[in-house]
Amino acid sequence: MALKVIGKGTFGAEGTDENIQSVTASESVSEVTAKDKDGNIIGVALTEHVTEKTLDVLATGGSEPPGIGEAYEGGIVTARSKTSSNTEFSRWSVSVKTWDGISGSSETQVV
Repeated sequence: MALKVIGKGTFGAEGTDENIQSVTASESVSEVTAKDKDGNIIGVALTEHVTEKTLDVLATGGSEPPGIGEAYEGGIVTARSKTSSNTEFSRWSVSVKTWDGISGSSETQVV
């Protein structure tokens, strides 16, 4: 029996690299509370907005995703690990972070 695709759809993980198998994304902020001299809360500010993605990437023929500190999938690589077996590919787990509007580009410097 042949597979029949009805309609249009997007297949695969969210990402531009065709080797990405799955993506987990999370967002977080730090909270700063302002209090008056009596200890009453007078305001709350949300700072340090961070988006973090963990991507599972397949690589073959000695290829690999960008290294730590390099731009990848709209962020900066902060961690990566490699798993290989007796197959023809290696599986990489890559963590990518974006800080409050700082995108992954070759000119971005995070201090």
